Amino acid sequence: MRTPHLSFQHLSDHDLLCEVTRLAVREREATARLIACLAEVDARRLYLGEGCASLFTYCVDILHLSEHAAYDRIEVARAARRFPVILEQLAAGAVTLTTIRLLAPHLTPENHAALLAEARHRSRREVEQIVVRLVNPHDVNSAREMTMVDGDEAAEQTVINESFGPERTGGIHSCCTQGRPERSHDRDADHQHRR
Repeated sequence: MRTPHLSFQHLSDHDLLCEVTRLAVREREATARLIACLAEVDARRLYLGEGCASLFTYCVDILHLSEHAAYDRIEVARAARRFPVILEQLAAGAVTLTTIRLLAPHLTPENHAALLAEARHRSRREVEQIVVRLVNPHDVNSAREMTMVDGDEAAEQTVINESFGPERTGGIHSCCTQGRPERSHDRDADHQHRR
């Protein structure tokens, strides 16, 4: 495979900034297209023909995405199948994968337009506060506590909570942070449980 030329030292400041902007737009558009394709692969269960028991394993073992990247994209792809407007907003940069992953469990035909509008260009912490308000509109303290958690730790804890449910997460987080890699069939079973 031919490696593209990745040095930009020859560009002027103005041209470099223009190139960064252009690439950011292309990345958003490519991400939206990938999400749309993954949604269709999921609907057709094409990963089975590639020797994978789940879309999650296909993304990790065949597409070589990280586990977190695979999880985010699968959750967003499934949300986008229900609400295709998500793809347009991803491509436009109005929302991020993290935003949609956090909102996805709470989106309904009745509220999705309003929630997506409220979450436009919001930070992760702001979206987390929206989610807490949706789950328990009277629990202000939970919203504050959630925003105090470190971003990476919050992302990992979200994955754990959604995988196992709050009643089973007691000692899981500390175990997961010790860095023991999962085997492919373990990931399969875990993601199948999430579905």
